[in-house]
Amino acid sequence: MLRDFAKQDLIKPALVLVIILFSSFQKYKVFDESGGELTTFVDTVYRFTHAENPYIHTWNTYRYPDQYRDKGYAYMPSLLYIQTPLYLLARVSDLPLQRLWKAPVLVADVGTALVLIIFLYKKNYWALLVGLLVWLLNPYFVVNRTYSYTEPLGIFFMVLALHLLGKKDFLTGMVYAAAVSFKAFPIVLFPLFFLGSKRKLRFLTGGFVFALAISVPFILSREDLLSYINSVFLVHSTREPQGRPILFFIKWVTGLNVFDIAYLKIYVYLATFSGWIMTPLLYLTKKLTNKYILAMLSFVPFYLFTPVLNRTYLIWFIPILILGAIELFSYKYKVMYYITVMAFYLFYAWYLSLWVRGVRVFDGTVFL
Repeated sequence: MLRDFAKQDLIKPALVLVIILFSSFQKYKVFDESGGELTTFVDTVYRFTHAENPYIHTWNTYRYPDQYRDKGYAYMPSLLYIQTPLYLLARVSDLPLQRLWKAPVLVADVGTALVLIIFLYKKNYWALLVGLLVWLLNPYFVVNRTYSYTEPLGIFFMVLALHLLGKKDFLTGMVYAAAVSFKAFPIVLFPLFFLGSKRKLRFLTGGFVFALAISVPFILSREDLLSYINSVFLVHSTREPQGRPILFFIKWVTGLNVFDIAYLKIYVYLATFSGWIMTPLLYLTKKLTNKYILAMLSFVPFYLFTPVLNRTYLIWFIPILILGAIELFSYKYKVMYYITVMAFYLFYAWYLSLWVRGVRVFDGTVFL
């Protein structure tokens, strides 16, 4: 009996390790590909390593679009700090730059898997295996066979911050700010993090300290500061419908006109702030306080209303769905966890394979 227990004790972690190694090897096989933003990233790092503020160039590309073929780097500099030393390493070695830049993304992929393992291994082992397969072999990678995206970097810090929420407020604030610094999507969860922090000032201070620390090199003059603010924050508010938004998909499939570009700003506000209203209402009235379920629900109105939904954006939801669904169905109807997670996987794969082109905007008119 002791021998059987020992075998089981070894088989369980071995299966987890096999899933991680297999998925990592599959992604490594496409490390040579380069994404559409490779030129932008290379140009940004080049400017940065030559003591030039790349955000001045970014702001110019948005102010004078007729003079530039490509838009500049419009994110906070966290990715830049990762890519710069790897760029310098590529310059003095024979290692391909695109491979070096994908390595941190794979590390973040595995890091997110480790957060899922910490949360699910003892709670529900089989739910963990399904969750790992869905996350590590996500539909975008399986359908498109590409690994050119950087989404796992922000996702890892988002789920790590969610794991820390309510435990270490200052550290939670720093980790949450790190998540937002890679891409802004975790801002949807800000009310949840604020309300869930025991010492809210410490949470805010942690976030401020991190944001200031990474921003200092780019805000040393008035011109630098204005270029930084405009490039990182303001240019995104002017984006036209892009990618494959859910509302346009509904229109395409059903013929119902559920989106009017004249009300574009309203859809943007609904996408961003619906969760900000819903979360405090549920949390403060004690109707729902589970942080993982609230995080899952907060993303739903964002995906429904956002007019900008590129093919990789649904990846953000996968670990949040896994954590939220297991909490929602952990006591009753456990089978619903598997149905929910697999249904989303199939929907995402179908969505990607069916809607290939996405939307186009010409003279204020949206074409599908």
